[in-house]
Amino acid sequence: MRNVLYILTILMFVAISNVNAQHQPQYTQFQHSPYVINNAFAGVYDMLDINASFRRQWVGINGAPETYYLSVSSPIGKNKKPLYSPSIRISRPGAKSAVSDPQISTNKVKHGVGGIILNDKYGHFLRTNVLASYAIHVPIMDGYNFALGVQGGVSNHILRDLNLLDIGDPYYATIMANGGKKNYFDLNSSALFYSEDLFIGYTVNNLIKYGINNRSNPSDYDFRMYHFAMAGYNFYLSNDRIKLTPSVIAKYMHPAPVVFDVNVKAVFDNWIWGGLSYRHTDAISAMFGLYVNGMFKLSYSYDFSVAGLRSYNAGSHEVVMGFTLGNQK
Repeated sequence: MRNVLYILTILMFVAISNVNAQHQPQYTQFQHSPYVINNAFAGVYDMLDINASFRRQWVGINGAPETYYLSVSSPIGKNKKPLYSPSIRISRPGAKSAVSDPQISTNKVKHGVGGIILNDKYGHFLRTNVLASYAIHVPIMDGYNFALGVQGGVSNHILRDLNLLDIGDPYYATIMANGGKKNYFDLNSSALFYSEDLFIGYTVNNLIKYGINNRSNPSDYDFRMYHFAMAGYNFYLSNDRIKLTPSVIAKYMHPAPVVFDVNVKAVFDNWIWGGLSYRHTDAISAMFGLYVNGMFKLSYSYDFSVAGLRSYNAGSHEVVMGFTLGNQK
């Protein structure tokens, strides 16, 4: 029995190690903070945008993912010479709050910067990412911009709290040769086509992932590129009192199948909003939030599992808090 437990533990550890590279944080409220998925969003909105979030997934399952992040994005520089129009297009004039309907300038070249600190726990692994990004925005037709973003930084992966029956096992010794820690340089890239009311974006993560000072072979972790495609559009109803935004995001990593989320968000009178989301073969989500004083935002979402795990967990919770500065209306 002791040998069986030992073999099962090793097999589970190998499986977790193989999926370590494949795990990407899940974000139900990606509409609320799109920069965390697509770094080309840095500089889209004419303001400093700061967001912090906590997500606890699959409550009740030991080792289920927990994700924390702090993100900052902002336009930089000034360019008051539009290329196509004598006036810069901004968001809908009827909007009452920059935090609920932020200004979006098109018809001019502009630049954006951003950064994110992310802490992600799953199983016996802890990952910390510190990333910075730059994006350039170029007008391609009246009212429409195209942005390219690049994001780079360092990620630290730690194997923790793993107890084996035989600590002299050579595989375990190899993994622990660097104290159970591995550091990597990350490079991600994004593209974005947008107007005041439309966005279509694409992101590839793990474009380059290079081991830093690892005594074990970096190829021990099979990092593969992760692809995200997203799109959404704003509709205004009831004399602009309601802003309705349907959106979709698709995710792909070879050889896994494509998965997608379909979302709809409705903002009422620029201060309260609600939304629904369906994640393919995974969950149905309900979201709601508030915009306060034209500067602060707070939101919550709950995911109800519809897949095989629904009998083993009490859902997933996600909270996002935000603060904006600049170009308040």
